[in-house]
Amino acid sequence: MNPYYVSPDPTPISPLALRLAVADGLGGPKVYLARPCQYTMPSHGRNCEPELWTTARYSASIIGAISEAIDQAKHNTRSEQVLIVGYSGGGALAVILAAQRRDVVAIVTVAANLDLAYWTQRDGLAKLDGSLDPADFANAVSGIPQLHFAGAKDDVVGPDVVSAFLARMAHSASSRLVTLGDYDHECCWADAWPQLLRHQEAQKVLDRVFPP
Repeated sequence: MNPYYVSPDPTPISPLALRLAVADGLGGPKVYLARPCQYTMPSHGRNCEPELWTTARYSASIIGAISEAIDQAKHNTRSEQVLIVGYSGGGALAVILAAQRRDVVAIVTVAANLDLAYWTQRDGLAKLDGSLDPADFANAVSGIPQLHFAGAKDDVVGPDVVSAFLARMAHSASSRLVTLGDYDHECCWADAWPQLLRHQEAQKVLDRVFPP
C-alpha cells in the first residue's frame, strides 16, 4: 500500500515473522499465524475487503479471528500457555491479543507500531479508523513480561513509537526496550535473531518464561 494505491492482496512478499520463527531457539511448539486474508487471495479470499489490511487491520474482527486460530493451535499442540512474537503490525496485534487473553506469558515485538495515535500523527498518516490502538491496552498488559526490539535506523516506526507505548503504562517494570543502532525496519532481524534472544535484556524477560 502507498498513498495512491491499495494492494489487492495483503500477502507479504518476504514473511519476516516466519523467518524469525524458524530461526529462534526457544523451546516448545511454534506456529506462524498469517493475518486474515493473507495467502488466500484472490481465489479463496472469502469476506476479504481492503479495509481488513488497511484502516481496519487491527480491528476487533481481526483480533477475534487470530484469537480463534491461537485456540486451535493450542488444542493441536496440547499447549496451555502462549508466548506471542509479533513483527511490525504483528506486534500491535500481539499486544491487543495479550490484553484480551489470559494465557499469554510473554510478549516479544520487533519494529512494532505500538502507539497508533502517536505514529500516525508523527508521520502525518491517515487515522486507522476501525482499528484498536495497542497503546490503549498498555496498562492491561503491564504485568506481562515484554521484550520490544526497535531499530535506530527504522524510518517506518522507530524506537520513539515503542517509548510512547511504554509511557502509557503506570508500571512498566516487566517491559524491556532494546534499541539496535544499525537496524532498520527490515534489516537485520532474521539473520541475527538467535543472538538477539541472548541479549542481556532479552534474558531478563525470557528467563521468567523459560527458567535457566
